[in-house]
Amino acid sequence: MKNYVVSQWSNSDRNAFFDKALQPTSFAHWLTLVNKVKQYALLQPAQIWLVSHSNSFYFSVAWLGLLAAGKTTLLPPNSQHETLLELESNYDKRLLKGELESILNQDFLNTPEELAIEPNAQCLFFTSGSSGKPKCVVKNFSQLMVEVQQINQLWPANQSLSNTDSNEVYLSTVSHQHIYGLLFRLLWPLYIGKPIYTPLIEYPEVLETLVQSNTLDRYTLISSPAFIQRLQDIDLNCLTQQQHKITRLFSSGGPLSFSAAQQVTCSLKNSPLEIFGSTETGGIAYRTQQQEHESWQTFPNISIRCDEHQRMSIKSPYLPNESNNTKTENWYLCDDRIEQISEHHFRLLSRADRVIKIEEKRISLNELENQLQKHSFIVSAKTLLIPGKRKQIAALIQLNSQGQLALKKQGKLAFNRLLRAHMMNKFEAIVLPRKWRYTDQIPYNEQGKLSQQALLDLIKNKISKQP
Repeated sequence: MKNYVVSQWSNSDRNAFFDKALQPTSFAHWLTLVNKVKQYALLQPAQIWLVSHSNSFYFSVAWLGLLAAGKTTLLPPNSQHETLLELESNYDKRLLKGELESILNQDFLNTPEELAIEPNAQCLFFTSGSSGKPKCVVKNFSQLMVEVQQINQLWPANQSLSNTDSNEVYLSTVSHQHIYGLLFRLLWPLYIGKPIYTPLIEYPEVLETLVQSNTLDRYTLISSPAFIQRLQDIDLNCLTQQQHKITRLFSSGGPLSFSAAQQVTCSLKNSPLEIFGSTETGGIAYRTQQQEHESWQTFPNISIRCDEHQRMSIKSPYLPNESNNTKTENWYLCDDRIEQISEHHFRLLSRADRVIKIEEKRISLNELENQLQKHSFIVSAKTLLIPGKRKQIAALIQLNSQGQLALKKQGKLAFNRLLRAHMMNKFEAIVLPRKWRYTDQIPYNEQGKLSQQALLDLIKNKISKQP
């Protein structure tokens, strides 16, 4: 099978990256650095390399240089000490910030004219999932590139050879260490020759400043529901005035609330494109919310079905160890419950692993969260089952300014009762949260998610102080 050429412009003077100061780096210079990593890696016996870097420019240099050398790469969800220690037995050598700087200061010869990678080059992803324990997902580079090509067919970009037309810059609020960020933030723009803004955008105010800048003309924003929800907490007048600059907005990591989708659409005159999938499955479906309870449409070449419990199964070319077709009879069982509307459309109901029993009553934690978030005081809500002799549900609630004022005025006990009364409109008392914690901000990670273990730790640390 023919090797994949990452970008047809990899040895050109076109802009490939912009740094924090909006200074550009060309594809040609980037390729020189990638080749340094490749030449270094070819001299090393180690086969499996852990690679992590917070800067997307240097991450791409390290990751693609290793793959070009025929090495297997392992992408941890983060570079925290405990995470790297936990994964230590899964790799031979690691390439982090300090090691990369040392390599790039060396001199190597034989710079290639293009960056080519074997289709079977392996990428290992470690995802915490809902349990908090690392789970390894193996992908071939060909699977990643097939998905990138499919993304570009659905949402093609102008691929003019003019460098001035390349000023549509890809911004991101999600990390490239996870598959959604890796595909949409890094591989896709590299593949089509569009420049990437290197720093991760962590705050809405940073996005405002960038949009106000006259240096760059247009942006594609790769984001998450957690970040888009935070846009509602700031003055959107700046973004509204510069709405022509954000030409596309993608969201993944969980369903975007209808209210957040509508507000962003109203401000930017551009509906967020939501992507549904996972590390294991790759992309499954997409949608824009024109109405509440909008259905999802599957990506081409994705087949879906659901069983008697409404649990979804899929066939996909993006699954580990699958060929690039869906002729196999193997179905992958997902952890999602759906209402299948047609062959290619469905509505999400809840996670199968989030349907629990309390006193023999079945309840979906997703449904509890959805009902909580309908209250005018609540921005976001997360619930989980507290293990123990008696099962109890705990709730972590992010309040808006009105909610914070009401909590301070009424006190926690009365405020708890207020929310319980709101929940009693839909649920029996036995399944309602027994423990409550209120916060100004739910600490989502760079991927816009909060792991089950992180949520449990967060609630356990404070739960004894709650009424």
